[in-house]
Amino acid sequence: MEFKKGEIGFKSMVLIFVIFAVFVFVIVSGIFNFGATLMDQSFSGINLSIGNQSFNDTYQETLGQGLHPIINNGDLYGVLLLFGMILVMLIFAYYSPTANRLWFLSEFFVLIVAFIFAVSIQKAYVIAINASSTLLDIYSINLIKSSKFVMNLTKIIPAVWAFIVLLSYGKIKKDKPIASSEFGDLGY
Repeated sequence: MEFKKGEIGFKSMVLIFVIFAVFVFVIVSGIFNFGATLMDQSFSGINLSIGNQSFNDTYQETLGQGLHPIINNGDLYGVLLLFGMILVMLIFAYYSPTANRLWFLSEFFVLIVAFIFAVSIQKAYVIAINASSTLLDIYSINLIKSSKFVMNLTKIIPAVWAFIVLLSYGKIKKDKPIASSEFGDLGY
């Protein structure tokens, strides 16, 4: 991936996208967890037998085997994905070109915008999970780590921003690769 001169501020702009993606992912994860739990409870409650085969036993041996790990480990999957997004941002910052020192001011402006956006997302999340007791139970019991992540966005965003700035502005310059035309006399 090649960068044009002037695209340096884009590294921190990814923070705003990640804040929104975190919010959407955690909300969708909670809805999926709620649906899977509701489906599991509904199917487990069916007491229907045809011949020697019970519907409940068949469900527990087939679809139940797939739903139970998702229901029980949904929070772990969420936290791994959230930290994966942060890791991708840090790798992106490391491999992007070295920035001009003047771009630091634009990066700081992006931090302020991202922080304001994180506060509004955090408040919207609190309103969403307090909308009903069922949602509060899902997000405070089943998805507690993902919820803590969203609730701590105002602490996480400055820390991630600092790592991005350190990786992009403080890295050692790489040697310029030698163009293949310089080896024209060697037959390559």
